[in-house]
Amino acid sequence: PSENLDKSITIRGAYGFGEQKAILFTTGNWNVANGATVGHIRFIDLELRGEDIGGDYVFNPSNSNLTTIGELTFDNCVISNFRGIIRIRSKVFLTNYTIRNSIVHHIGGYGIFTTDTDGEGNAAIDNIVLQNSTFSKINSFMTSRQNAQSILIDACTMSELASPDGIVFRWRGADGVLSNVLNGITITNTIWGHAWDEAASGKLSVRGIYDGLEATSFNIVNTYATSDFSFTPGSEIPGFPALTYSGKASDL
Repeated sequence: PSENLDKSITIRGAYGFGEQKAILFTTGNWNVANGATVGHIRFIDLELRGEDIGGDYVFNPSNSNLTTIGELTFDNCVISNFRGIIRIRSKVFLTNYTIRNSIVHHIGGYGIFTTDTDGEGNAAIDNIVLQNSTFSKINSFMTSRQNAQSILIDACTMSELASPDGIVFRWRGADGVLSNVLNGITITNTIWGHAWDEAASGKLSVRGIYDGLEATSFNIVNTYATSDFSFTPGSEIPGFPALTYSGKASDL
């Protein structure tokens, strides 16, 4: 869209499309108006597709005036071929970010989100919920230069998530000050496979903690990794996985 978003909106696929969802195709990204207060942005029963995994986003706002979004939700969506789903900079703040009942695939180096301005009081996402969804073929998963409040990953499938030696969690703000998830990261009832080895190099390890999270607690429950999953040494997530599936990702 050419007009910056300045109010709450729900975009929902109409009944009657069957298994083929209505498609929103973009060659760029949508922005939020500078200084806006937006209660919610909801995408329901849609396919969102970018043109360029190296350049497109669903949202990419960078605003100099305080801009707040209460909720960004993707429900029963397919999201693919973006550099990142949401990248926020400067004075843009998102309280609750949810992806549920969805399939997310072919996402580039800015992952499912990136908060991309250093320094206290800059762009941040508070609470992240990923539920009953599949994430596959993603170069980098989550990156933040600010503290978050909470992350919940529940009943998800993670397949070819992060490039070899690539980013699962990267909290790259000032060490110990802006580099944690304050109320912890919870991963439950989830299956996790190896890296996205696009180059067929044979390297399948990922960096679980790429940076930060020094004081972040992890709660890992009923979460499996496949036998061919591994962390790059020194990047392990404490207590992950809770269980190991005896087969490879290709066996699932």
